[in-house]
Amino acid sequence: MNYVMFPLAYMFPYQLLTHHFWSLQQKAEFLMKAQKKRLAYNKSVFQHLQSELDILRVNRLHSKWSQVISKLASGLHPTSQEVIECQSLFGHIPYNIGSLSTGHVRSLLKIHAMHMGWRRKKRLQQKAKAIYLMDCAIIREGGAEALNYDELRYACSLRGLNPTNMKQKDMTEWLKGWLRITEVITEDNLSLVLHCPVLLAYNHVNNWSLRR
Repeated sequence: MNYVMFPLAYMFPYQLLTHHFWSLQQKAEFLMKAQKKRLAYNKSVFQHLQSELDILRVNRLHSKWSQVISKLASGLHPTSQEVIECQSLFGHIPYNIGSLSTGHVRSLLKIHAMHMGWRRKKRLQQKAKAIYLMDCAIIREGGAEALNYDELRYACSLRGLNPTNMKQKDMTEWLKGWLRITEVITEDNLSLVLHCPVLLAYNHVNNWSLRR
């Protein structure tokens, strides 16, 4: 049987071998492959955020949030401070996890590499909490500056940014922006964590290079 399995494993390492057996080149290739699949759903999440803007027309933050959406639509990103100023929107209809539409939930599951099975909103809540706790641990241990190159690559990839060919200082600055948002997040608006990959990385040049 081995004479069949070994050649197959060589031909299909992503499917048949665990990451412990991947070469450095294969790890980089597979990271990009997984990242590309996730990034394919960023546009859908953005469109859901955009389409639900009218529901917030009477909200005092409608104008500020409209500016955030406009920046994303025009190829830019909001600053961390601009996102922070709108954080409370993610604790209420239509952006809190319990209020998300089926399509919105499906797209969030995809960009966070989660399966489409049971208890979708519950699992999204758990995912948001897990990322939040990891963020808190990074902050507690000295912040983004305390991470080494490989740790930064993993942290950025997990949070929706393709780290391929990025300099350490650039990854550090991006992650610092993410963590500034984490510092003000509460249990009520954890949904914001799930949307930060779009808010902070949707138009990043490294992500666009994978979406072509």
